[in-house]
Amino acid sequence: MNKSSFKLNNGTYRTVGDYRIPNITLPAEANKPLGIWGLKRKDYLMRHKRVQFNIMLMNGTL
Repeated sequence: MNKSSFKLNNGTYRTVGDYRIPNITLPAEANKPLGIWGLKRKDYLMRHKRVQFNIMLMNGTL
């Protein structure tokens, strides 16, 4: 049986009932206040560059 990439990277699971759920945590995000230009950039990305906005949101670079 081939090991998954999750197991190869020392991933662990927890058992809930009959299911095995991976133990995954997200990195902590710093709550930095955005200035006026940061808010305008975010608004522009949301309206006109939806794909780039979603990519940045998922990467945590927004």
